[in-house]
Amino acid sequence: MLKRLLIFLILILAAVGVFAAVLFNGLSPVSASAEPRYFRVEKGETIAEVLERLEKEGFIANAKYVRWHHRIFGDEGDVHRGTYEISAAQSGDEILKHLLYSEPLRQMVLIKEGLWVSEVAATLEAKQVALKDEVLAIAQDPGLLGDVPGFVVASKGLEGYLYPETYDLPPLLGAEEAVRRMLAQFEKEIYEPLGKPDAGKLRSLVIIGSMVELEAKHENERKRIAGVIHNRLNKGMPLQIDATVIFGLGKRRTLRNVDYQLDHPYNTYKLKALPPGPICSPRASSVMAAAEPEVHQFFYYVAMPDGTHRFARTYAEHLRNVTASRRAYAGQGS
Repeated sequence: MLKRLLIFLILILAAVGVFAAVLFNGLSPVSASAEPRYFRVEKGETIAEVLERLEKEGFIANAKYVRWHHRIFGDEGDVHRGTYEISAAQSGDEILKHLLYSEPLRQMVLIKEGLWVSEVAATLEAKQVALKDEVLAIAQDPGLLGDVPGFVVASKGLEGYLYPETYDLPPLLGAEEAVRRMLAQFEKEIYEPLGKPDAGKLRSLVIIGSMVELEAKHENERKRIAGVIHNRLNKGMPLQIDATVIFGLGKRRTLRNVDYQLDHPYNTYKLKALPPGPICSPRASSVMAAAEPEVHQFFYYVAMPDGTHRFARTYAEHLRNVTASRRAYAGQGS
């Protein structure tokens, strides 16, 4: 009887030993020299689903064994939505504990005013927030969001609506969520303060505001420049704004004489109307200037080296200002 009991205990211990060895191997790091990588947990994902993805992406050797270990030795808890930095050099247990008990990563990303959508997309890709092509796809077809904000003319795209601000955009956040956050900020900073105008009216203001953004270097000139734009539109004059021509070319560079002769809808040296869309992401003050331009009789302006402008009512006066501008730049060696 004692002999049988001893054999039984030995078998039990052997089985436990085998199980422990298998479990240990299943928890062991996949690679001793693996570099840390980002891993994203989405809202509503269960521990089992997260572990399956961890195994599929090469972070852990066996999802099932990590789950068993957690059930036997760990506290029950939930993984929280967010981006985490983990490594396949960690054990499966260490990785799961990190996801359960650590705070998700934060990453502050500056979206500068005056950027084109393509430049916003490149910034997001550089910060590993989202792929550039995925951002551009949504920007060109906002319908991909599913529920497009009412202030957006869905068929016209999102140029001008990705509000410039510093955002918490962790790596792997994704294009859709990043775009939604920028649109929500646009709604807060521009759409609501303007009294929620209809989409067509808002679009016109954003188009003018985007031109003001790239033309005005000083805050106190935004409304005055907006007034020049309104005056020229009311008189049926071409706006003659270089920034629109550059946008139409799709490349930021110094314009040549031939560029002003090109036929495209953003050549405001030929077009006697607003261009068909915004030419950058403007800040709120530029759009507010478009909504409430300074009332004056100026039709022309020219830049000075300090970023201010000289304004003129007549073309003759403007030519004198151009001469003064050229002399000022020449004096700086520009």
